[in-house]
Amino acid sequence: QGFLKEFDNGLKLFVVPDPYTRLIQFDVRHQVGSREDPPGKAGMAHFIEHLMFQMPIDGPGSTRLMLDLPQHSLTFNAYTAADQTHYMHTGTAEELERYVKYTALRLGYDCAAVPETEFLRERDVVRNEHRWRGTGLGAFVYSKMLEQVFPEGHPYRRSLVNIDADLVSITPDDACKFIKRWYTPGQATVVVSGDVDPLEVLALAKKYLEPLPKVDVPPRPPVPPVEIAGVTKEIKAPVKKATAAILFEMP
Repeated sequence: QGFLKEFDNGLKLFVVPDPYTRLIQFDVRHQVGSREDPPGKAGMAHFIEHLMFQMPIDGPGSTRLMLDLPQHSLTFNAYTAADQTHYMHTGTAEELERYVKYTALRLGYDCAAVPETEFLRERDVVRNEHRWRGTGLGAFVYSKMLEQVFPEGHPYRRSLVNIDADLVSITPDDACKFIKRWYTPGQATVVVSGDVDPLEVLALAKKYLEPLPKVDVPPRPPVPPVEIAGVTKEIKAPVKKATAAILFEMP
């Protein structure tokens, strides 16, 4: 009874019912990642991921999504990778409508809905995360490895260190422009699995997601291939012992 449906606005809905569980898994994958960070705004995609959790669920002054989620899910999380931003929710079937509503909120983001104080606070949270991840020998070596593999200007050549100046420069206007460009129905895939009725999922998607307007956006920048076979590079770092790292291209 599972199905894959693409709505006229471009949003893709993939439903996989599973009669052997009492839980549902609700995932949303947005086609935007760190490789879309604007020049001079490293960390933007990751910050937007955080900012989405500050959306009020029923208009200005109502409960923020971050405070509502723990009351209506067993687990929830999100992450930003180079190529995608992924939101995850695990709960029971009676929470399905709420998860669909969360998705509609993200895709219909109101730039004025998050007060500046909350915007600045969440920006500081992300800055602290990057300070933690961007310090130490591991971050230094990993960033150097990316430099060795990917040439200057390649979208995967991203440094983990010294990006705080970029993060602190992100303004509400910057964030709004980024969201309007990348958080569109045509760049979102919703995957619902577990203890779900496919017809109910479809009805909720028609109620909350299908009415979202279609937004025509330019294609994502291409990711040029790199040639790494048979290449040996050396990174000098104050490690306790020499270490070999083998990199290979994913299929």
